[in-house]
Amino acid sequence: MSEFLKAISFKLRNRVRIDSGNTVIFGHKNRIRYCRVDIHGNNNRVIFLDGANLKGVHIEVIGNDCTLTIGKNCVIGEGCYFSCREKGTSLTIGDNCMFSRNVKLMTSDGHDIYQNGKRINEAADITIGNKVWLADNTTVLKGCKVAPAASSASIPP
Repeated sequence: MSEFLKAISFKLRNRVRIDSGNTVIFGHKNRIRYCRVDIHGNNNRVIFLDGANLKGVHIEVIGNDCTLTIGKNCVIGEGCYFSCREKGTSLTIGDNCMFSRNVKLMTSDGHDIYQNGKRINEAADITIGNKVWLADNTTVLKGCKVAPAASSASIPP
């Protein structure tokens, strides 16, 4: 399917608001439906790698030079919320991940906190490794890196 047809299908199946100057990149065989996608600012990118499967997810990218990447063959459940905010932040989900319902990933608090005239709650990247499963109602906050669990073959008795 051409990029043009992928973009049209994406806009027909989802509620999409994207400011000009931002990019959405699609892989092959993506299933993205009933999602809400809001991208505001400049030079932001949302990337769906091959086989990404999302239903009823809210994706929000607000800022400049932000990147949100959903890896290959990920399955993302309903009610999930991914927020990539503030200049230069990234939210990266590895390949073959599975997220249950209502998982939240947020690179920012969504508001500033100042102490003695200096901001003390800067945004920070989130990285989810390959083959990670997140259960219902999991929240992952700014600065977190979630690696997959060690396989049972590598755990000593």
